Amino acid sequence: MPTRLDTAQVPAWHALGAAEAAQALGVDAERGLAHAEAERRRGEHGPNALPRPPRHGVGRILYGNLSNPIALVLICAAAVSLAVGHVVDAAVLAVVIVLNIGFAVIQEYKADQAIEKILALLDYRARVLRDGREHEISSADVVPGDLLVLKPGMKVAADARVIVSAELHVGEAALTGESDPVAKTADPVAAETAMADRVDMLYLGTTVDAGTGRALVVATGSRTELGRIVALTRATREPQTPLQEKLTRLARWLTLALLVIGAGVFALLQYRGEPPVTAFVTVVALIASSVPEGLLPAITIILTVAMRRILKAGSLVRRMAAVESLGAASVICIDKTGTITEGKMRARTLLTMDGEHALDGVVPLPPDARDALAAATLGLSVTVDNPADPHEQWRTKGSATETALLLAAARCGMDPLARAARIGAELPFDSSYKFAGVVTGNRMIVRGAPDILLARATHVREEGQDVPLTDARKARLQGTMLAALGAGLRGLALCEMPAPVRAPKADDVRGLTVLGIFLLQDPVRPETKAMLSGAAAAGIRTIMLTGDHRVTAEAVAREIGMPTGKNAVVDGATLERLSDDALRAMLPKLSVVARVTPAQKLRIVQLLQKMGETVAVTGDGVNDAPALNAAEIGIALGSGTDVAKESADIVLLDDNFRTIMRSVEEGRFAFQNLRKATVYMIADDFAEISLIIGALLLGFPLPLTTPQILWINVVESGFLNFGLALEAGEEAVLRDAPRRRGRPFFSPHYQQWLAAIAIIIALVTVPAYLIFLTWTGDLVVTRTMLLVTLSLQSVFMVFVVRKVRTPSLGRGMFTNRWLNMGAVVSSALIGVPIFIPQLQGVFSTTPLAPVQWFAAVLTAAIAVVLIEAAKMVIVVRHHRQAGRGPSTAARDRLDAKAPVR
Repeated sequence: MPTRLDTAQVPAWHALGAAEAAQALGVDAERGLAHAEAERRRGEHGPNALPRPPRHGVGRILYGNLSNPIALVLICAAAVSLAVGHVVDAAVLAVVIVLNIGFAVIQEYKADQAIEKILALLDYRARVLRDGREHEISSADVVPGDLLVLKPGMKVAADARVIVSAELHVGEAALTGESDPVAKTADPVAAETAMADRVDMLYLGTTVDAGTGRALVVATGSRTELGRIVALTRATREPQTPLQEKLTRLARWLTLALLVIGAGVFALLQYRGEPPVTAFVTVVALIASSVPEGLLPAITIILTVAMRRILKAGSLVRRMAAVESLGAASVICIDKTGTITEGKMRARTLLTMDGEHALDGVVPLPPDARDALAAATLGLSVTVDNPADPHEQWRTKGSATETALLLAAARCGMDPLARAARIGAELPFDSSYKFAGVVTGNRMIVRGAPDILLARATHVREEGQDVPLTDARKARLQGTMLAALGAGLRGLALCEMPAPVRAPKADDVRGLTVLGIFLLQDPVRPETKAMLSGAAAAGIRTIMLTGDHRVTAEAVAREIGMPTGKNAVVDGATLERLSDDALRAMLPKLSVVARVTPAQKLRIVQLLQKMGETVAVTGDGVNDAPALNAAEIGIALGSGTDVAKESADIVLLDDNFRTIMRSVEEGRFAFQNLRKATVYMIADDFAEISLIIGALLLGFPLPLTTPQILWINVVESGFLNFGLALEAGEEAVLRDAPRRRGRPFFSPHYQQWLAAIAIIIALVTVPAYLIFLTWTGDLVVTRTMLLVTLSLQSVFMVFVVRKVRTPSLGRGMFTNRWLNMGAVVSSALIGVPIFIPQLQGVFSTTPLAPVQWFAAVLTAAIAVVLIEAAKMVIVVRHHRQAGRGPSTAARDRLDAKAPVR
């Protein structure tokens, strides 16, 4: 019976020769595994698949929403109400809880279903050699020891050791962050070689860009490098969001305040001689009505509206709380490849002895440059799926470098596809000599590393003639090229020589004539610089985390305006030697980390969080997944890997990074509206408390009965809360600095405003109570007038809190139609217990005379005007002072177009 194969016993497959690897795997490198042996290994090692994360089922989503601190306060209030016989109050609270949580569950479940559909579109197939014949199988059936057959466009189905490479190039950006395709070889490398530099290894999740080859599978499923990253991601605990932290503190504060107030009111009632049962029922009604039960639906509505606005702008929000978290982001850790850049190589310039020539098709190329570009397209291995379409829409497969040359020729008016067939013998690329060649007619075209080919060149093309490559001419070419390389561009030399009489070999490449040097680059996305500038103006730091080399990363950082001075740029090797304390000291100035590993990304995110930052991480590759999961806000590209999407809170469906700042803005709008709704509910709920405490301290009867207290709550809640939740954001939010962790839900100026509101209401309503009682001499009439006063005060108050940066009363006061409708409905509800005879006995009310209505309306209006004045003095002035400075240009830097409403 065959012995069990344990690939983990060979820790350094990259250090073994091809024959040694085949022997260790127990496989014939020419014929592959036998079918029977492959089936046995499938049973031994299991399917070649990564474990899927546990889905957020309905039960899990339900639990997450029930454990919301505000929900817990409401549940306790409902239980107490039910215990003392207030069945109606308990039922109302229960309906609020059930409707709100049901709505939240539906929204989050729909988001999870949407992401599942995105992930289901991915299907991997693999070609393997078994019993000496090629077979196409599901990637799940690949086993250790299988011999992968690799061609352009194929995905690598498992970790594998290369044993045959014919100009094999693999794109590893999704795994390592390296933007350039990596040339692969069958030659072993040193055991201590870093993963990103193991040129004889292939990894699950990467893609063959060009060339062909064969590789022996050494690890499958969770044992692959990708599997290790996924395991690291799964083990990372998602942090509590800033909103959850603030709501937890708010719930604790409200609970403590209500208990203290309840105890005080109960003591006053007992001192007044009220029966204990009556006193207890009154206190419970007062506390139940003071619990902001409308806050939970308001949170759900506000975040849902923001989710839909962001979706219209091009992003799918997977977790509702992530909307507000993004608004609180103080640091964005952004990936370079495919995030800052387009992730696609582009030939920008052709350097000849005549000068530098842009390859944009705008200015016609001179003859030497045009001939060089035409020669560069010979022998390309790129295939185009839709050649009949315009070249801007071509879907290509093959090397990113060769694709860049093909598209450059198409932009310049050539027909590069017609030239692909006129080739003869080829010299495949190999990393040992760093060039490739193709014979066409009586000449051989050679493409490769500029330094290597210039050393083998004797002539250069100048004005249609081949002239000697003197030291002066070589220095001229090298000087221009080195300047370009310092700017983050790659050089690709193009040369020609007479065709050799036999199959070309590397040693035959001598006496070259330089036709030109192409300068290529993975271009920066056009919106990136504006997005980063807008983020800085909004007080958000940006750190680039990339797997690219330091020179490339630094050049890109300069291009987009990121700092590159002392201590601003570091590479992964240096980072690895730093202690946590040293890295924490460096982080405030750090802007670029090159050659970063997944573990280092995660370490940076976690250290930033310990420093009190709210971190957003963007990325599209497997290497981004652990950091995406650990950050408060993980943002994945829609075109990114499935692992990145699974780990993210937000998926950018359109890959447009202007959407990030739109999402930040919507997150800040959401928090702004949430704070407005909370101010409104707390201010109104404490209005009754101020009145009751004031009356009891002065020795007067209770100004409101228990049913009246609860009815005022009905008027205040529901319709008005809904309208306030749909309030359009005040666009100056991007002038504010991000909300820091640990700060209270209400900043000091809001706390001052709330205190002012409580004082104003007490100073207006308590004297009004005394005046009404003295004037009418009837407690029932007085209580009815106070019911109207406090109810109308709730209606008027909502128009005050809808704007906190500008005056609310006056022009633009009625622009929110939902709020207007809510105000009309709530105003109508005020008359229900007064005008319906059957309810007058229940609510202890009576019809009022016109002058009494006028007095109640005037009292409510006076209170609201004073509250508006306090807002202007305390809150609006604060925002105007805080809004001065460079950050006022934040919105202008983004886009002239207003966000979707």
